[in-house]
Amino acid sequence: MRIKHSNSSGLSDSCLCYSRFNKLFITLTMAGMLLLSSTGYSQRILLDKVVAIVDEDVVLQSELDARLIDITRQAELSGQELPKAEDLRQDILDLLVVENLQMQFANRINIRFDDDTLNRVLGSMAEQSNMTFDDYIAALESNGVYRQTREQVRKEMTLRDLQRGVVNSRIAITDQEIENFLNSENGKEIMSADYLLDHLLIATSSADSPEQINEKLKYAAELVAQIEAEGNMGSTRIQTQNRSLFPVSSTEFGWRKKDQYPSLFADLLEDLDDGEIAGPIRAGNGFHIIQLVQKRGGTQQIV
Repeated sequence: MRIKHSNSSGLSDSCLCYSRFNKLFITLTMAGMLLLSSTGYSQRILLDKVVAIVDEDVVLQSELDARLIDITRQAELSGQELPKAEDLRQDILDLLVVENLQMQFANRINIRFDDDTLNRVLGSMAEQSNMTFDDYIAALESNGVYRQTREQVRKEMTLRDLQRGVVNSRIAITDQEIENFLNSENGKEIMSADYLLDHLLIATSSADSPEQINEKLKYAAELVAQIEAEGNMGSTRIQTQNRSLFPVSSTEFGWRKKDQYPSLFADLLEDLDDGEIAGPIRAGNGFHIIQLVQKRGGTQQIV
């Protein structure tokens, strides 16, 4: 079966060659029907066979069987349901053909990884398994999968770089598209500044007399002066809790955009510098004091 392939990744209509004649020659040699007896050949034994010809390269039955076993094992471990056997076989064969095409193309454009690079990846795999590099390699060799593992790592890295390169080469973003994004609601929200506020509230109630409200206002003003002298609200907050002169509470806002703060505070944010204090701010529930701890973003940025 000759596979013709047309796609958007830069491959030609005729599939590219990966290993040329070597693999096909070896396959045809192995596919001879052999039986060695004391008197010579008397029976045929099928060692392997070609299931797809991709230009001058091939996909072998052994490759298909190995991938089928691997995918079936992974599905069993994860509890994933597989399609019908014939559909699964065809899906895997299609996948192998695509990978074959990609590896041919990668070979043509010289995407290769040296042994040092592969060893670094295997070293990371060893660390994830809580093993030294030598112990990990020894374990692979004892299980007879060292060469297969190494080649699989090389293949995955090659396909990753190929796919990344093809995708990136096809991405083109114009200045106008960037401008449109920055002017959009989503763009403005993403690029707008984030603010971190510290906060104190000297609570009032409808039952407070004018004199009590004035006392609380005076107390709030004293706290503002104290915070300005100390530079932050931390110690002032602790002192107010110890004195218990008036009910004082605070809110942990965390990092927020301007429009995510109460409008009472949002209108003041752009005029505040880091560390600057605003207050007392009169509201229905009392006198608020805010301090801009830090502002990030919101300035001109490279896109």
